[in-house]
Amino acid sequence: MSINWRATDTYSYVGGNPISNTDPLGLWTLDFNGGAHVWFPMTAGAAGVNFSSSYTPGEGLASNPMDSEYVVGSAADVGVSAGIGGLSDCKNGKKTSLNLGGCIFGKYGGLQLNFAGGHFDGVTIGLGLGFTSPISYTTPLESFLHSYDGPSGGP
Repeated sequence: MSINWRATDTYSYVGGNPISNTDPLGLWTLDFNGGAHVWFPMTAGAAGVNFSSSYTPGEGLASNPMDSEYVVGSAADVGVSAGIGGLSDCKNGKKTSLNLGGCIFGKYGGLQLNFAGGHFDGVTIGLGLGFTSPISYTTPLESFLHSYDGPSGGP
C-alpha cells in the first residue's frame, strides 16, 4: 500500500486554509472557571461549587450550569482558572480534573488537567488560596456521594 502524500491535504481540518481558518468544527473552547470548596466532614476532601463559562470560536461566549463538586485532598479553597477545553469532543461525559499545585493555593492554584467521560479534555491554569495537597482530584459531588454511601444507598 502506498500513500500519495502530494494528494493528501494536511490542512483539511481548517478547510485547506490554515491562515484564515482555525478549528472549523468548533472542537476547542476557551474555558473560564471560578469557585469555592469547604471541608466535607469525616472525609478527605472538600465540597463546593464551580461556575464556568466557555468561549467557542464562531459561537461566542456561553455560561455553563453551576457544578457541585468534591475535591479529594482539599480542606478549603477559593479561586479562578482559565485555559483550553473541549478537546475530547465529549459533551455529556462526567467531568473530572487532576489538580497539580495545591498547598496554600487550593484547587485552582496551579495546573488543572481536565477530563470529560474519561477522556483528556483540556488544561487550565489558575490562581487561588486554600489548603490543598500538592495533587488533588475533582469529581462531581453526586458521584462522590454515591460512592460514599455505597451502591445500595448505605455502608
